[in-house]
Amino acid sequence: MNIDFIKYSGNGNDFVLIDKRQADISLSLENIIKICDRRFGIGGDGVILVDRPKNQENNFSIRIYNCDGSEALMCGNAARIAIAYEAQRTSESDFLFETKNSIYKGLFENGESIIKMSELFDIDKYDISDLGVLGGLYLNTGVPHTVIETKNLESFDLMTEGEKIRNDKRFEGGTNVCFFEVVKKGEINFRVYERGIEGETFCCGTGVMATAVTCKELFNWSGEILVHCLGGEVKAQIDSNLKNLFYKGAVIKCFEGKLKV
Repeated sequence: MNIDFIKYSGNGNDFVLIDKRQADISLSLENIIKICDRRFGIGGDGVILVDRPKNQENNFSIRIYNCDGSEALMCGNAARIAIAYEAQRTSESDFLFETKNSIYKGLFENGESIIKMSELFDIDKYDISDLGVLGGLYLNTGVPHTVIETKNLESFDLMTEGEKIRNDKRFEGGTNVCFFEVVKKGEINFRVYERGIEGETFCCGTGVMATAVTCKELFNWSGEILVHCLGGEVKAQIDSNLKNLFYKGAVIKCFEGKLKV
């Protein structure tokens, strides 16, 4: 079977998007791993399957798979990619869409995909005071994140420290690990070790938002926060009550083609 696909990048966090509404398909774990292989497949951090929503009042649904074949409950960049795809496909700009566990509001405006983050829980569920000397926080923004402030982030040994914390036994099911350093008020540098990728990615939307919330908790920041990722700049918008959380940035359509499975 030949399947249409589009390769997108959300600040270097890249995904292969497949629209199940165009063809009723089912991908195995082996299919997903092969698609994401950067030498023998298309290459990507994951696969996005866009489908019809369960609730017809919503516009679409997405399921997200990591490059190891595991399913991600949420991914901010995958969501932004899906918003950009739907905006280009329909010429609309406002969307309600379903993930595996929640419903999100999306907007495509001035070339940017914007998502209102609707999941925030388990704040400070685990004590991580032993993991960093400058401070940090555990929380869940759709997927679990351990956020740690550090210095000299560019030269920081992220792979060693990230893998160690990701597999720490205190975190049931594991955790994503975000490291950040403050540039100035409202501006940070950011790097992330992602579970399911089992390594560093160029950007992570849920991680960016988890780090923004951490800055609110540690420094009482609110408003727009500029975040420098390996894949470029994105923005997080937070309010003082943590009720309105927005993640925004540009999405690039890399190429499209047909996939034989």
